[in-house]
Amino acid sequence: MYQFNGEEGDLTHLSSKYPSIKIKCLFKKEIEFLLDNSNISATSVFRKVMSFFIPSINDWAIRNAEKMLSEYIDNILAATDFISEKRPNLTSSLVRSTLGQICAEARRSLKLSSNGE
Repeated sequence: MYQFNGEEGDLTHLSSKYPSIKIKCLFKKEIEFLLDNSNISATSVFRKVMSFFIPSINDWAIRNAEKMLSEYIDNILAATDFISEKRPNLTSSLVRSTLGQICAEARRSLKLSSNGE
């Protein structure tokens, strides 16, 4: 079903509309696999891709959805474009809402860890 002809470290573009946004071929295959599984939501896949692009919880915690959109717009649009090809229900409002949720969750997580909980 999935053909993989590249090396694990080889890079490819996530979306042809955003050729500067590159990911490892193996990670792209993983995302394609997740998208083929109807039990995994589009927002779950979006979260996975965005956590690949922005792995630091601190980067999420100090921003909100608007700030993420202004600072990481190409990454967000590339992820949205790629995912929405197979999951058209990933709308811009859903992306914005998910970004806000990730930021809020990061702030809560950091607050809990600083309180020793």
